[in-house]
Amino acid sequence: MMDCNKILICTPIYKRRLDDFEFKNLKISEYTNPNIKKIFFAPYNLNLDFYIRNFKTHKIIKFDNCYFKSTDSYSKLLLSEKFYKKFIRYTHIIIHQPDSIIVKNLKNLSINNFDYIGAPSKYKLPKFNTFFENKNFLYENKKLNFFNKCVSKFKRKINYNVKLLDKNLNFLNIYNHIKKYLRFFLINKTYHDIGLNGGLSIRNVRKFILILNGIPNINQIKAPEDHIFSYFSNIGKLKIPTYKNLMKIFSEKKKMNVYGYHQLDVYDNDYLKEIHKNFYFINCSIN
Repeated sequence: MMDCNKILICTPIYKRRLDDFEFKNLKISEYTNPNIKKIFFAPYNLNLDFYIRNFKTHKIIKFDNCYFKSTDSYSKLLLSEKFYKKFIRYTHIIIHQPDSIIVKNLKNLSINNFDYIGAPSKYKLPKFNTFFENKNFLYENKKLNFFNKCVSKFKRKINYNVKLLDKNLNFLNIYNHIKKYLRFFLINKTYHDIGLNGGLSIRNVRKFILILNGIPNINQIKAPEDHIFSYFSNIGKLKIPTYKNLMKIFSEKKKMNVYGYHQLDVYDNDYLKEIHKNFYFINCSIN
């Protein structure tokens, strides 16, 4: 079980009032997790009357207005050390965007051995330089970088055909089939093929600061923040549960017995309405 005094639920807000489904999402999450502290993080110029009136259990932390203008600027905030340093007294924070909903008490979840938990999807590991506006920038796990260099070198040498038992074989095609297994062994079996969505995610505060501190030219990144942290999860720098166990925690589609969902309004709005109907009106009061 987690220590609720060391966990904080953090919800970004950027508009004067929530949409109806977002309001219900947060009210359900508030009800299911009464023992975990909660904050809104908002721009300095936002009128907070709606939130103060309707969410009395939440405190409010403010950041510069520039971080709330777009999804790109929001990603820059979550890729900054100063964001996580605000919460250094906690072991983990839970990013809980208003389009997410927590339907079970998270105190029963064991997270001490993990750095990043989010709704999982299949993921193809990119080269790190693709995250930057300047594609010539290079930052890689050393073993993975060695692997990529070998790939580039030998691709040119094995791209030819041979005939074997009346069949034409292309060595490059054969290589492509075993590539992911070679990569798996070359980086000490830490490659997971898992992407983790950041919209509803649990993050180890100190470990995220450590990761961000090690990325040079971080202000030049032009990629969603959860893509960056999924990358580090896949090369073993952030500890994550197995895909099977991740599927038992958060999901982006209808799935029984998980702790929470992200973007059900997009992927399964009927199910979200069912949750609101069966849960919200029974257990939560409308302010």
